[in-house]
Amino acid sequence: MAAEPDDLDAATFAHVTALLGAGRARELILILGTLVVELHGAGDAFLACPDGLASIHRLKSEAGLMGFARLGRACEAIDGAAPGAALAADAMPSLRMALASALPIVARLSDPDQGRPANDAAPRRAAPAFGG
Repeated sequence: MAAEPDDLDAATFAHVTALLGAGRARELILILGTLVVELHGAGDAFLACPDGLASIHRLKSEAGLMGFARLGRACEAIDGAAPGAALAADAMPSLRMALASALPIVARLSDPDQGRPANDAAPRRAAPAFGG
């Protein structure tokens, strides 16, 4: 699946990494990655239960902070729905597509040898280092 331009905003990711430091940014990417993997493999019943909704809420925050705009919007469509209200028909499919699109990006950013956003054209040597 080809990444859409707003799957990861490289400028936001770089800005957060510069503000928090590479170590803390990597920790947040690992948290985000854990949530993405968990929710990507979950069924609709889990996504609609309280634990699933709590994970979607947390992912919305992590995604927005780290520059995953599409994923953040997809989470918001579910998290922002009124309790007991029906979701928009495209809410779950949009979340599933955003999760699938985020998986390879998170995997790349979690790898300290490859931790550079794909849509960031700056030379690799200028990338924030993920060190622990």
